[in-house]
Amino acid sequence: MANEFAYDDAWIREVSKPYANRIPLPKVPFDAWHQWQSSNKGRMQLWFWHVGTQTQSSLMLTSLALHAYKLDHGSYPSSLAQLAPAYLESLPADPFAPSGTFKYRRIGNKYLLYSVGPDGKDDGGKPIYQSENFGPGDTESSYNIIEMGSTGDIVAGVNEML
Repeated sequence: MANEFAYDDAWIREVSKPYANRIPLPKVPFDAWHQWQSSNKGRMQLWFWHVGTQTQSSLMLTSLALHAYKLDHGSYPSSLAQLAPAYLESLPADPFAPSGTFKYRRIGNKYLLYSVGPDGKDDGGKPIYQSENFGPGDTESSYNIIEMGSTGDIVAGVNEML
């Protein structure tokens, strides 16, 4: 029984780390309970969904702060740093990045706000696009984030968790 608890404790320690700093999870003990209860793949998928939801929530909160800033100042800020502490207590970290906050650029009267996404690479705000998983003309659904291996960035207002 101690072996099973050790596995669960190790798994919890690893998934508590930022997604970008993950390491391979401990091997599932070969006992009936753990084999039945879950697989590493299933647990990884749950972890991915949690991090994705956390990312979407933080992007939404940051977007709201950007809009509040614009209402007060007439334009979006030149950097996210201008949001703290007046509009956000602190800037949220990008859960998919090894370190740092979301990426942001003001573009005329608009802005681009994004996370580096599951691949951990900054693609300059190019959104995740899953054309191979959807039929022709299904462009709205094709921007859903559906896989841990998705490439591209999670762009506020474009990508969403499926």
